[in-house]
Amino acid sequence: MNRNSPIEDIKGALYLMCGWFDRGAEYQPRQYKHGALLHDIFMFVEKNFRGDCSVETLAKQMGYSGNYLSRYFMKSIGMSFHSYVTQYRLEQVCYLMRNTNEPILRCAMDCGFTSLRSFNRNFGLYIGMTPTEYREQMNH
Repeated sequence: MNRNSPIEDIKGALYLMCGWFDRGAEYQPRQYKHGALLHDIFMFVEKNFRGDCSVETLAKQMGYSGNYLSRYFMKSIGMSFHSYVTQYRLEQVCYLMRNTNEPILRCAMDCGFTSLRSFNRNFGLYIGMTPTEYREQMNH
């Protein structure tokens, strides 16, 4: 009598379970064609830039892993998702600063910035001047 080792018994049981799962599972193809996923990511940012606009929230909403979406976005756009969100928020802040008399801090907070320090640092990096200089330049 040839007795299997415990490892072989476990492997056999796992293969059997995988077979049962495979027969009972309903596989659904991804709904996204090339470009449609990117469009949905842009729409997510447009709808959520004022609040939680993290790649983790995006991943949960879309049913992908955050790592996959980050790599996909970087490959498609050539910049990180976080950088894109920051730039989008800054564009919205600049729009508010040009078209309203709201205080700069209110514009920043309305566009999803939660830290004045982070806002000022990013504004200088992307826009090339301070928010006050920008507003003064736009008002002349």
